[in-house]
Amino acid sequence: MKVLLLLVCFQALNLILFFYQGRKTPSSNFFLILLFTAIFFHTLFKLGLSLISSEEQLFEKLHGGFSFLYGPILWFFIHTIQGKRSSPLWIGLHLLPFAISFLFNLVLLVLLGFGRDILPILEGVEFYFVLGIWLSSSYYSLRSLYVLRRVKGLPTFERLSGWWLALLFSVLSICIGWRLFFGDIPFIPFSMREFAYGIFLLLFFGILGLKYGLTWIAPSLSLSESGDSLAREVIKYKNYQIDDMDLDHVSALITQHLERVKPFKNPDYSLDALAQDLGMPKLKLTQALNLKLGKNFYQVINAARAAEARLLLQKEKAYDLLDIGLESGFKSKSTFYKYFKEEFGLSPGDFKRNQSLS
Repeated sequence: MKVLLLLVCFQALNLILFFYQGRKTPSSNFFLILLFTAIFFHTLFKLGLSLISSEEQLFEKLHGGFSFLYGPILWFFIHTIQGKRSSPLWIGLHLLPFAISFLFNLVLLVLLGFGRDILPILEGVEFYFVLGIWLSSSYYSLRSLYVLRRVKGLPTFERLSGWWLALLFSVLSICIGWRLFFGDIPFIPFSMREFAYGIFLLLFFGILGLKYGLTWIAPSLSLSESGDSLAREVIKYKNYQIDDMDLDHVSALITQHLERVKPFKNPDYSLDALAQDLGMPKLKLTQALNLKLGKNFYQVINAARAAEARLLLQKEKAYDLLDIGLESGFKSKSTFYKYFKEEFGLSPGDFKRNQSLS
């Protein structure tokens, strides 16, 4: 158990440092740092108990109250990636169960330090404590899954991270509920606590994989394919009777919309969405893009994303390149690097290094 606790502590600390390096990125990294910090101190607390006492019941029953943090932090993360803010009072109410539980555990630790036997107290409150953890984890994980299913247009990394966190906490909640009402789970050959720490390790490696883009999808055409496609589009639209002045106006509207609203930061932004935003037929938009701007929709959108990435790199040199790609609306690392180099003749890394030297 001590080896498992050390491993969880190390991985949590590793991810805290990893996300802290990109703290200035306009994302919800703060709540991921907060989550991993809670797990780190929770595990450190348990590790300390295992070192100062050989009493197994004390290790199992003295929780520290940290489990009441995970659900609220998950919810604040989901709330933040929707672009919403919570008032200090509302945050305080969500964290109240943790505060009460932590103070209670702190009092018990003081009594333990004075040589008092606290096991009878722990046995008396354990059922209600675990019940509270189960209710908290169930409520927050299910509510987060419900929101993620309904809300569209979330940034790719945040959306996938939200699903991963909520699903793992849901699994943990189901296991806690089973153990609470029916006893040990027969088909799990290890303790519930070991299972929980295994969930934490899955959480760590899953988030790290998402951050490095291991699960990004990059369905993009090659340069030759996109060039041939564009040539065919231009020839096709030249067969129509088109008002040049009208198309000039449409192309100007498209450019203004992209500069002011920046809808391209949504990785799933589509031609249908642009047509809805401007209240115009897709055919007219496509004509303006191909004949006036000389690009198809996805080339225009990715060029706008590359320009946004350059602005972010110029504004703040501490940005992480992966965060830049995600914040600018790219779905994949390869697409980000490809379009950035097409637009500016340098890779994002080379551009960042030049900025650091200047």
